[in-house]
Amino acid sequence: MHDIIQRHYTELQKICSKYNVDVYEAIWRNRKREFKRPRTEVACYLKHKYNYTYKRLWEVFDWRDYSAMIHLINKCKPKKQYNLRTETIK
Repeated sequence: MHDIIQRHYTELQKICSKYNVDVYEAIWRNRKREFKRPRTEVACYLKHKYNYTYKRLWEVFDWRDYSAMIHLINKCKPKKQYNLRTETIK
């Protein structure tokens, strides 16, 4: 899998465990509803906590174009609220 996922696997697994899915299932290109929230939280966590670019995240999620990644991250909670939420995950 991608190096970003391997580097932050334990943190991402904590996010995905709330939804009873694996990290690889959340990142996998599946459109089922049960993977939508974990995928959004993982993408927002990586963007706001580690400040990865949209293009870099697009490579991790293996989507057709990175405009989908921009739409996904813009749809999530504001950065300030999301950072407070990630502090409780640790």
